[in-house]
Amino acid sequence: MAENSKTEKADRFPRMIWLLPIMVCTIAVSVQFNSVIFSGLRYTHGGLGDSRLVNYTLEHGYRSLRGAPQHESFWNPPIFYPQENISSYTDFMLGFGPMYWLWRAFGIAVDTSFQLWILTVYALNFAAAFALMRFGVRAGPIPSTFGAVLLAISSVRFISHPQMFPMFYVLLGILALLRALEVRDPETTRTPPRRWIALFFSCAVAQAWGAVYSFFFFGLLCSIGLLVSLPVASARRALLSNLRRHWRWWAGCATGALLLLAPLLSHYLLTANELGYRNYHEKMVPRPGSWFLLGSAHWLYGSVLAGSEYTGRLYNKGAGLIAIVVASIGLFRYRERTSVRVLSAATLGFALIATRYGTFSPWRMIYSVVPGANGLRALDRATIVLLPLIAVGFTLACERFLTRKRWILTLPVLILVVGESVSFMGCRDKHQVRAHMAGVVDLVDPDCEAFFLVGVDPDGAWMAEDASWAGLATGKPTINGRYGNRPAQYRIPLYPTLGYPNSDGLPITREYLEEQLVAWLEENDLRRDRIQWIEYQPMTKHQKEQESPSPISRAGFLRTIFSR
Repeated sequence: MAENSKTEKADRFPRMIWLLPIMVCTIAVSVQFNSVIFSGLRYTHGGLGDSRLVNYTLEHGYRSLRGAPQHESFWNPPIFYPQENISSYTDFMLGFGPMYWLWRAFGIAVDTSFQLWILTVYALNFAAAFALMRFGVRAGPIPSTFGAVLLAISSVRFISHPQMFPMFYVLLGILALLRALEVRDPETTRTPPRRWIALFFSCAVAQAWGAVYSFFFFGLLCSIGLLVSLPVASARRALLSNLRRHWRWWAGCATGALLLLAPLLSHYLLTANELGYRNYHEKMVPRPGSWFLLGSAHWLYGSVLAGSEYTGRLYNKGAGLIAIVVASIGLFRYRERTSVRVLSAATLGFALIATRYGTFSPWRMIYSVVPGANGLRALDRATIVLLPLIAVGFTLACERFLTRKRWILTLPVLILVVGESVSFMGCRDKHQVRAHMAGVVDLVDPDCEAFFLVGVDPDGAWMAEDASWAGLATGKPTINGRYGNRPAQYRIPLYPTLGYPNSDGLPITREYLEEQLVAWLEENDLRRDRIQWIEYQPMTKHQKEQESPSPISRAGFLRTIFSR
């Protein structure tokens, strides 16, 4: 009887270990987003610019699916009125839309659904990272959990540009590619099922319809990975063998992916032909320190980096010094694994190419030769490519420590690496923003054809975002706009503010704005008397509250979620 009891406990333990990633993910979400969760979703992370821009894009996609007025065509959101094909000025976000549409379908408010979208994406990042570590790297459930939480926490660094925050398609794509090409542990000999090939192309398509930057960066990483796998005998044999066996499946999935990407490519090419491509921005290319440092605002390195040359956006999205050291230990210890060698070589090769050394960078060649590279502007975001490798290396280091039963060493390493990666984000009061927008909405004439917002405070900001959101509330299109680009004939300042310097350095006047507005209306055969001119007090940057939120009651929590 005693032996049976011991056996039952032993069988129960492996099953219970799968609760660990769920518990860790729940704790990580609660800690990282405590200001949001424990304020009943009153407070939210992110600024009033890109955050609301991405929220607007997600909402436009949702309303397009429903055929809502002014949003019937996904390609023509009601901004920069009456210009068409505006959606291709920015990331489509359709690939990430279901995680937002779900909450909207329950009747949850637009801004609240965006907060829940962020929490959902965080959980999906964690789950995809766990799957990569467990089934791609072949680590145990405990080390895989550690690697997953590190990657999920690190991904929050890119939340200031929410379109870069979702990484789950990329992680699942890497997992699928490792399994589909059998670039994995040498002892594994079974041919993987074809569903991994289909999953890889599905993730690629979904990522492309979500955000172009991550799609391009990781697409280039995979291309480099295929090249560096050729000199590795085991990888080369597996690659060629798999292609010979499943070439029809590869060709069919690739063809299907191209067909699904055809509308995306056609609209982006149409915009490129109309507006031209991006200029090469040398100052936006990462420097060597960009891959390591976490910025002067980091809780650990801030006091060291403050006042040095390593400040600004180029140095706030690295992987962290401690994380890189620990990950390097894990990658070195398991260097005999084909997957480790290929992924390490590909990531290192990408980093060397995407770095500026003084005034020289190999990226200039990529910009000139690789299709799509000349459509990118913010190349400092390329450091996101380092995160999967760091998470893999950290997972393998933990695997090594636990295999040798060095629990005492594992715990402090885990605390140091995870603690280093935590980012503390400022909050904004959602109710404050709602009250401000209610005042803007009240100014819009329901009988106008379209409206044009003009700020009266030179310290004001976010007029374009205010106009977009006022359009959502009133159902009226707006002449304003900020969507990653502007129409070719659009000479109106993206932030029309009286007294603020224009492109010539002169203060913007009513006469100047009126002249530019009339020119735009004449270009599009619109009547000036049908366009409402609205002067208003925009929010200024110092108005964003950064106070610590306080918890609210359960009833207040539910009212906040479902309030419109």
